[in-house]
Amino acid sequence: MADVFISYKREEQANVRAIAAALEANGYSVWWDPQLELSTTSYPKQIWEALQNAKAVIVVWSTRSIESDWVTGEATEARRRQTLVQVRINAVDLRPPFNMLECADLSGWTGAASDANWSKALARVRSLCGSAKGGGDAQRFDVNRLHPLVAEAVREARLAEASALANQEKGQRAAEAAELSAARARAGAFGTHSRTYDSGVYEGEGFVDSQGTGVWKAKGGAVFKGDFESGSQSGYGVVMYAADEAILRYEGQYFGGRPNGCGVTTWRDGDRYFGRHQQGAPSAFGVFHWQKGGRYEGEISNWAASGFGVNWDEDGLGGAVGRWENGKLVEAMTR
Repeated sequence: MADVFISYKREEQANVRAIAAALEANGYSVWWDPQLELSTTSYPKQIWEALQNAKAVIVVWSTRSIESDWVTGEATEARRRQTLVQVRINAVDLRPPFNMLECADLSGWTGAASDANWSKALARVRSLCGSAKGGGDAQRFDVNRLHPLVAEAVREARLAEASALANQEKGQRAAEAAELSAARARAGAFGTHSRTYDSGVYEGEGFVDSQGTGVWKAKGGAVFKGDFESGSQSGYGVVMYAADEAILRYEGQYFGGRPNGCGVTTWRDGDRYFGRHQQGAPSAFGVFHWQKGGRYEGEISNWAASGFGVNWDEDGLGGAVGRWENGKLVEAMTR
């Protein structure tokens, strides 16, 4: 299990990504909900187990999360277990009993390791977790230790990962809107359609000659929820693939009926990809997070590492660095 559990409101995912990256750079393993394991275990059970097994629980307070029963419940349990670390990312007034406890103000934090308020939060984590894995002053996933060409590719991959996370949220919102449109279509609302075609069933707005949101259920078992234009998935959305496919879902940008742009692909075995997609496949720059630990950051082509990149070990202190072709390292490169 991870050293640190982060509790937050999904809308603040970008802020949490920065916190998680800073913790990882200091040698701590981090659990937050994009890392939900893909299994028969229900999401609430996975969250609860991760919370109970974490040595430190960072609660990210905001004007949104203060209204969340989930975040408040997780904060209450962390306080009971004496693992609570509080931070705020905007001007939110905490409620009893949390307003009587220390809370680091990260509302102006830019990710700098030297920031006094971040140092305060990190000190609390260290007091609960002890020395980070790897020890010493070595930074995990440190791009500055890489060959310049690889480092440049990794930076591009991390930018693509950040865009993928933002588009994942947009895809999820589009899917929620699509479900409402589908419900309206089933009720016969004006401007919606509920029709059966040779290849599947569509319920929602527009479809053939207009744009809107809806749900497409293919005969093969795949289900897309999101934006449509002229009968094709275009915009943002979520697709759940058929049960016999290795991929579980994709969340993010679509164009021409396929994943195109930045998004998140999740496999049934737990591997995940955050980054750019072209014609349905991970391509250009992105990050693979391996279910068994570690990750690849860099250039991608047709589902595999191709170009400059690094396949980090689980501890983030070493790995295979250099030029890749079809998922294999063909030229090792050192700084």
